[in-house]
Amino acid sequence: MNKYFYHDGFREFGPFTPQELLDKNIRPDYKLRLDGTSELKPAREVIEVANLFKQKQNTQQQPYQNTTHIPQQPNSVSNNQQAAPQTFERDLSFEQQSYQGTQNNSSNQINYTAAPQSVGWRPKLLLAIISFWLFDNLLDWLFTSLSIEFWHGPGQAIRIFINILFAFIPLLLAICIKKSSLRIIAIVFAVIIVISQLVRQVYWLVN
Repeated sequence: MNKYFYHDGFREFGPFTPQELLDKNIRPDYKLRLDGTSELKPAREVIEVANLFKQKQNTQQQPYQNTTHIPQQPNSVSNNQQAAPQTFERDLSFEQQSYQGTQNNSSNQINYTAAPQSVGWRPKLLLAIISFWLFDNLLDWLFTSLSIEFWHGPGQAIRIFINILFAFIPLLLAICIKKSSLRIIAIVFAVIIVISQLVRQVYWLVN
């Protein structure tokens, strides 16, 4: 019996008998080469293999005979009908739990992101300086409006103390600057201003 090699377009296999080739479910367009030759032909053009293709095709087209009909029991039918849709039924409870878990995680992330940051000491210091400045100006305006000679009498020492505190305000403002390079420059200028203000207060006190 002749044996053939078959080529699937990439590799060559064999040798096989025509029946073995049919058992391997080769396609009619596969190239076959007779053992001992180099000529390639489509399987449909090789007589031995082509006849087997036709026999197989005829066998598949013939209706089955003498088959015994086995009736299905009603219970098994109903069970199959009930089992079939269950394989495609969505697990809504699981999806709901997953959705709620995702929503909770998202809300936690949003709350975490939106959490207010703690206020630093710089805004508090600036607010204290502005409040002190407003309070001093309010007292000065009040005493001036009422013609009270508080600053020229017993309150002179208090006025000097307040002026000394005001002299350090530029230094406090320089410290509030966040950027280190600018803060150093501002502190240098602030120290110069503080020294000049203190010298002026001492000169005013002596004279």
